Amino acid sequence: MSHTELPSANIVPLTTDKPEAYIYCLDALRRFDGKSRDEIFAVASEIGILGMNGIDHTSEKTYSLKAYPGETFTGLSLLCLMYVGFKLYDPSINSGLDFAEAYEMALEAHKEAVH
Repeated sequence: MSHTELPSANIVPLTTDKPEAYIYCLDALRRFDGKSRDEIFAVASEIGILGMNGIDHTSEKTYSLKAYPGETFTGLSLLCLMYVGFKLYDPSINSGLDFAEAYEMALEAHKEAVH
């Protein structure tokens, strides 16, 4: 390993304690309800690619997605959408995010609303 590489153990996933993360995760679950794995992966991947240039999750800057034309999203809502998408597609994928608490609460609320 060269001196410019960081060991993967030092990479800390992005977490949030913002209460809106729960709302965004719940919205993501509703958006993905009834979608195929391929459709879910397409959305999560689009956000992942957008994130390669950085997504500002601390401001109200908005972003758009080809998957949802005419809509805009805050950085945090995009990250939640990506997190949920990858969790639904393949829970073992490491998205570099740890929104587990918000996701679990949203999942419970979504299950109760659906059933």
